Amino acid sequence: MTLKFWLYFSPFWVPIALMLTRRVPISMAALVAAIVSAALYWFSGRATDAATFSSAGIELLKGIWLATPIVSVILAGLLFHSLLTTCWSPQVHGQQAAAPAADLRLTLFGTCFLIGPFTETATGFGVGLVVSLGILLRAGLPKHDAIVFSLFSQILVAWGAFAVGTMLGFSLAGISDPRELGWRSAVLVTPVLIAWLGAYWSMCRGLGLSNRPRDLIREALWIAAILVGLVTLSRYADPDMVGLIVLGGAAALYGFVNGGQSLRAKLTEAAPYVVLCACLVACRFLPVLHESLLRVQIKPFADGMAWPVLLSPVFWLMLVGLGFALAKAPVRDVGRVLAMTWQRGKITVGVTLLFVICARFMMAGGIPGILAHELQATIGTAAAVILSPVLAAIAGFLTASNAASNSLLMPNVVGLAHAGNWSVEWIAAIQNVTGSALSMLSPVRIMMGCAIAALGAGATGAIYRRAWPLGFIPVVLMVGAACIVVAVTH
Repeated sequence: MTLKFWLYFSPFWVPIALMLTRRVPISMAALVAAIVSAALYWFSGRATDAATFSSAGIELLKGIWLATPIVSVILAGLLFHSLLTTCWSPQVHGQQAAAPAADLRLTLFGTCFLIGPFTETATGFGVGLVVSLGILLRAGLPKHDAIVFSLFSQILVAWGAFAVGTMLGFSLAGISDPRELGWRSAVLVTPVLIAWLGAYWSMCRGLGLSNRPRDLIREALWIAAILVGLVTLSRYADPDMVGLIVLGGAAALYGFVNGGQSLRAKLTEAAPYVVLCACLVACRFLPVLHESLLRVQIKPFADGMAWPVLLSPVFWLMLVGLGFALAKAPVRDVGRVLAMTWQRGKITVGVTLLFVICARFMMAGGIPGILAHELQATIGTAAAVILSPVLAAIAGFLTASNAASNSLLMPNVVGLAHAGNWSVEWIAAIQNVTGSALSMLSPVRIMMGCAIAALGAGATGAIYRRAWPLGFIPVVLMVGAACIVVAVTH
């Protein structure tokens, strides 16, 4: 690799190297990443010669605005969880009693592979993690373990938030039909999800849960049903509907089949989550309501995104959380929870803000394009395509978003596919799946989990040491898939 490649690759490797030393806090690593990316933007030639400082300042403000909906979801999710644990059902959360092993196994699998992913498809922005972590903490899991298992809620981020990132990727790739990208993404997710199930079984053993054959068979059958549903339905429906239908149906059936708690207790605990999902789905599928709420938008930059505040999960997380909390607790208690939420979430907000600013400067400076060009010139087009999942993984890791990962890299990997006359659809799907998969290990997600579980930022290292296989698996499999595409498609 050339010196230029490593220079423009520094916003990726510098913060990771700093965090690996275990001496630099993640907040400082994020600050360094933002400074490095700003410097590279300055020298990339994208900043106008006459107004370098002002253009960099504008990009900084755009980065802050890009981060605003994300950090708002983090704080709203933390507030939602805190209100429920403090005001809605404090007796349940205070007990933290260990569930029987059989019940815990059912709860754990249902939360990791059904409830969490379904919530993510209906909401996005890591809300699935918020819901999953709340359930697992109530089930009595130790905080570190609960955070690691809650990351499984992000396994189908390619269909998260009604597949917004996949729909964006289809547009950026120039594919004629979104179902082409959705179906190929479902096919590629199949080996990844199977391997993740193996990692889940290993983690269960580490938690002290025995992997009885009947448990393994039951869980494997549920995963098979999900995969068959995804692959089959993706052939006939657009991606924005597929995840919701498959996971919603599977989660409902799983809850019906597996009993345990009394129906009244289940409904009481689940009510806020059910109402939250129902509100978000109604906003999406009721045209009159959708159009009415869409009128309230904030758009500070003409060429930037508009934030439909009343359609955002932020609004509904706060409204539902406050509604249920005030139904049982006085206003004074709710006020204390609000103050506690900021104290627990401010470091997470700062880290997230810095990483998103880093991504914004990279996008504005055309850094992903420079990296793709350097790879192509140094090791050849074929090798650049084969290694493109590594860049996709890093982009997903830094941005915590498959939409941002696709924005950063999709045009470049599609250009490489055209240059080698390989299948654009399969290369685009590899980019989409890899960026989506690695968003689960983003510092944004880990810090969100730590904030909700009331763990300090120093706990991130221990969580990464347990969770790293979840990121290693999709990268290896997608590099292998890229090799197959290069070898057999023209």
